[in-house]
Amino acid sequence: MVIFAKKLMKSGRGILAAMGLMLVLGLFAACVTNAPVGDSTSFPADSSTYTILGRVSIEGASKANGYMKLLEEAQRKYPNCDDVVNIVVDAHATFFQKMFGGGNYNLSGIAIDYKDM
Repeated sequence: MVIFAKKLMKSGRGILAAMGLMLVLGLFAACVTNAPVGDSTSFPADSSTYTILGRVSIEGASKANGYMKLLEEAQRKYPNCDDVVNIVVDAHATFFQKMFGGGNYNLSGIAIDYKDM
């Protein structure tokens, strides 16, 4: 195999083959997919019991994200935050990350403050 590669490189075709391979791999690596994973889009029934503080979102590795991380970010941004509702989860991955189990998740939701807590 090594001898074949050396002969191919000497003939000048090897450089073209290597450039073609790099182009194909580059195209696959540049493909990024954003896909909705899930959502929990509901607010508490009685709107007089809470105040909407604002939207909060986080992005990170799939194994590092979750509701608790989203709640921590909401409490950092809005110190009076009691809960995060209307949560949407999106996956963001390149071609290679999808092939080998990687990628990031984007979580976003609405931070609320319960009035009676």
